[in-house]
Amino acid sequence: MPTRSCPRVKVPVLALNGDCDIMVPAGPNLQSLDSLLHLGGNRHYRTVALPGLNHMFQHCVTCRQEEIPDLPDVFAEEALEEIFRFLQRYVLRLVICRLDGFEDKGGEDKSYLPRPCLSWHVSKKYYLCYP
Repeated sequence: MPTRSCPRVKVPVLALNGDCDIMVPAGPNLQSLDSLLHLGGNRHYRTVALPGLNHMFQHCVTCRQEEIPDLPDVFAEEALEEIFRFLQRYVLRLVICRLDGFEDKGGEDKSYLPRPCLSWHVSKKYYLCYP
């Protein structure tokens, strides 16, 4: 665990661990990450221990490395769902907003755009905005 760099992370973080992971035990790993991100003031993170999953996010029986090739899961659906929910919340929220009634006045000054909005346009009527 990078104890010096973790508290400096200010972007959203999703930390997943299978609770049957024998390579990186979920409890200590997620608790440490939670403490370090909290210490740095990051409020946009989520740590999740996924029940019954191994290091490869597969449902496992013995949860040992030797069984990985024989497991039916490639990647457990619940792990994908957690990832999707995280992306929905923090990444896909950067959306294209139609700016009815606004015209690009040209130049660098985009102060007339509703906030919070990025200062570049995709087309004449669409800007990338945070909802």
